[in-house]
Amino acid sequence: MPLTVGSVRANQVVQVYRESSIFKSLHNPNEFKGKCGRCEHRIICGGSRARAFAYTGDALESDPFCPYEPK
Repeated sequence: MPLTVGSVRANQVVQVYRESSIFKSLHNPNEFKGKCGRCEHRIICGGSRARAFAYTGDALESDPFCPYEPK
């Protein structure tokens, strides 16, 4: 996904990975939106964040190809 998360030239890779707000959001399924955010399987599944980004421009949106409807 073409998202800017930080500079590995200015910071260590681990620091960028752990402190970037985008990475923090992607690692927290409770921040997902739409049906992925409501889904009872979001912790183990998470859907495709890349597909969500490709279709909506937001990596936290629902996976558009997921056929499952949350309860």
